[in-house]
Amino acid sequence: MICLGGYKVCFWRRLIFKAALVGGTIFWTWILVVGIGPGGDIPKIEGEFNWQSAAFALWESVFCLGLVVLIRERFNSGGRVARFMYDNGYSVYVFHPPILILVTLALWGFACIPSSSSPCRRPSQCRCALS
Repeated sequence: MICLGGYKVCFWRRLIFKAALVGGTIFWTWILVVGIGPGGDIPKIEGEFNWQSAAFALWESVFCLGLVVLIRERFNSGGRVARFMYDNGYSVYVFHPPILILVTLALWGFACIPSSSSPCRRPSQCRCALS
């Protein structure tokens, strides 16, 4: 690990990372134990309007941001393939929109219809077909 600014900065970065890792794990465990409960009511954190969903969304966004920073710090080196991809990154802007448009047009008539007995909460409960 390269730490600019001396040993003290490097020490504090490592300490903050370890504290965030431990604190994030404790917070995640707390959400699961207190928020969901022993009954395992998972839909509470899947987007309903309650404190469990808000806490899980907060944890998820902080965790993902930390993961991006960790990957940037640890794996920010590349070889010939990474350099080639970096130099030719403009192709994403050229080829990506037409591919997305073609896929969208190909799936235009495709619809998932919920079964009559229950709402479509899982893909296995839906009947998907061309309309």
